[in-house]
Amino acid sequence: DKQAPPGPRAARPELVLQTGVTAPAFKAIFSPDGRLLASMDFMAGSIKLWELATWRELFVINLGARAGFTYAINSTFAFNSDGSSLFSVSAGTLKQWDTRTGRQLRATDLNQGEDFGLVYFSADARLLATTTMTKSLLAVWDVSSGRKLYELKFENNDLQVLALSPDGRTLAINNESDSGGVVRDVLTLLDAASGRAIQTIKISEQKRTMTMGPYSEPHRAIRFSPDGRAVAVVSNDEKRDASQMLSGGQIRNSDRTNKIRTWDISSGRETISLDFGSQSAGTYDPSLYPEMRDGFAFSNDNRQC
Repeated sequence: DKQAPPGPRAARPELVLQTGVTAPAFKAIFSPDGRLLASMDFMAGSIKLWELATWRELFVINLGARAGFTYAINSTFAFNSDGSSLFSVSAGTLKQWDTRTGRQLRATDLNQGEDFGLVYFSADARLLATTTMTKSLLAVWDVSSGRKLYELKFENNDLQVLALSPDGRTLAINNESDSGGVVRDVLTLLDAASGRAIQTIKISEQKRTMTMGPYSEPHRAIRFSPDGRAVAVVSNDEKRDASQMLSGGQIRNSDRTNKIRTWDISSGRETISLDFGSQSAGTYDPSLYPEMRDGFAFSNDNRQC
């Protein structure tokens, strides 16, 4: 065969290796314009940024040093309103990244390098809500300055989960309070900028039982509808039996609930109550499904979930 002449026209072909997803994505979000997709795996060591038009991985953002309990469960990220920046929180540190280059723009240590318990950005990444690992303290931060706006203490309450509304104006928290032997499961809506209570909704109320028998371990998620007019609490509470512990046995997981309840924010009136039935221990292993409660969303027209 005739050989090609030397020079630029005879450039050798190149093999381009696109590694793609090397670990399952635990969290993924779209940029506001739908042009980019950011994903994080369970170990929360990095964030991958993808260009949707070409399905091409643009770059990998290395989040840096880890703390003692740094995972995707207590790490988070969000695009700003025009998608030019990506904000992340990992190991108690707030960082801003340029989505065009992947370059770190700034870093602010919010928690002395220690992990938070819960972390949640508003949709426009303007506000950040965090809790301590024990969930006894909730703080709301201004993301642009890294300044703490206020703190709320939960010394006698069991804070389950929190969420910020799409417009960033409302903070919803689900917590239990134990007073006089009565356990109250409450959804509280707060003004996100000041922490002032707007609406308190009672989910359930029951007497505290002192027993080693069956009990419930709450697993919750809060979701606002896209228009911000409704708020939902998703319950995947695990039912556990500790009756065998006194004889040397272990706590046994029996099943978990699968419920969704929705309230109108302005009136506090319950609008939807859905019970999809419990999932038995024979088909559900809690150790294999961490954070299953996060698998919930409203459709954009507010008609489906």
